[in-house]
Amino acid sequence: MLTARLPVIALIAMLGCSLPAQAGSSEERARRLMNALGCKACHSFERSGSNLAPPLDRVGERYNQQQLKDILSRHRDQSITTGMPSYATTPDEDLIAILQFLAAHK
Repeated sequence: MLTARLPVIALIAMLGCSLPAQAGSSEERARRLMNALGCKACHSFERSGSNLAPPLDRVGERYNQQQLKDILSRHRDQSITTGMPSYATTPDEDLIAILQFLAAHK
C-alpha cells in the first residue's frame, strides 16, 4: 500500500519545490530572492555576505523606496557596465519585493 502512494508523494514533493517565489511572506520572498540573485556575494547583510560593495543593513536609512528603485532599474540596462549584475531578466514583481524589503530595513 505504501509503495502505491510513493509516486503521489513524490509528485506532491516536486510540486512543492516548484511553487513560485510568492509563497510565504513578502519578507521570506525577498530574502529568498536576495540569495537567489547573489546579492550577498558582494554585499553584507545581517552579519553574512561580502564586503566588496556597501552593506545592505539599514539601507532604508540611506535610501527611500524610489531611490532604491532607481538604483535597481539602472542595473536593468545592459549597456551600463558596473560590478553589479544586470537585472534585465528579473521580473518586476521580484525587484519590487526586494526594494520594499530593503527600504523597510532601517
